[in-house]
Amino acid sequence: MISFEPVADSSLVPPPSGWTTQVHVGAVFEGGHSYHAQVFRDRQCLCHIVMAGVAVEAERAEEALAIRVRNWIEAFETRDVSDSVALQAS
Repeated sequence: MISFEPVADSSLVPPPSGWTTQVHVGAVFEGGHSYHAQVFRDRQCLCHIVMAGVAVEAERAEEALAIRVRNWIEAFETRDVSDSVALQAS
């Protein structure tokens, strides 16, 4: 069973205002690590992003997670919701 521990420095993935991120790390096959970021808005988890592998170094994984989290939040905030709003109104 894989055990994930919270990363002590939560500033590894600084999200925009209104968003929070929790990052956890755990061991995976053959001595590698898995970095798991949960992205929250108003206490609701909207996304999980995972980086895993034997050659994943902590610093590179944290940088990659930060980029992926910011990209996901930007895409989420700029998505076209006109169709989904129309569906909810019908």
